[in-house]
Amino acid sequence: MKRLPKKIEYIDPIAQTIWHTVVASMDQYTHDSVLSKFYLPEELITHCRSAASIFAQIHYAPLLEPEEAYKSRLYTLFLLSMMCGVQIYLKERSMVKNYPYYKIVTDRKSVKETKQKVTKLLFDGAVILETIDQVMNMFLAQLMVIRQKRRFTIKDKVFDEEKFDRFLPASILWGYLFAKEMIID
Repeated sequence: MKRLPKKIEYIDPIAQTIWHTVVASMDQYTHDSVLSKFYLPEELITHCRSAASIFAQIHYAPLLEPEEAYKSRLYTLFLLSMMCGVQIYLKERSMVKNYPYYKIVTDRKSVKETKQKVTKLLFDGAVILETIDQVMNMFLAQLMVIRQKRRFTIKDKVFDEEKFDRFLPASILWGYLFAKEMIID
């Protein structure tokens, strides 16, 4: 029996470093905290939670109520993917700028404008570096494995699989772009 040749794809060493650093942060904790470093900074996670809820709500017909969305597995997956995007940006920034301090925009008006800007960028087609695209694809390869329709079914709701296939990559990119816009040097 013949074997198909293995697909050998070049992966940028920087992409591999970012990937490994983000994955390692899932198992690291600050001092005696029970919250992983992966879920920091809290200022960004708060906004990712609301965006993940919206992403989850629109995948069902009829639409989920916000309380239902926060309890769904799909919400958890979107939050995880958005946090991957945030962490990818933070690790990339650290490598490129040699670990400088940063501030996060916190005033409501700026946050609202940033969310709108990021959403517009997603719809218009955001351009990112190939290295970052490779890192995002590594995460997508892991996240798509858990994509099983039965896991996301909710009683009396219809789950839109096609929308999911488009929104999962968009959620990682949303987290990346949101962090990029919210962080000030």
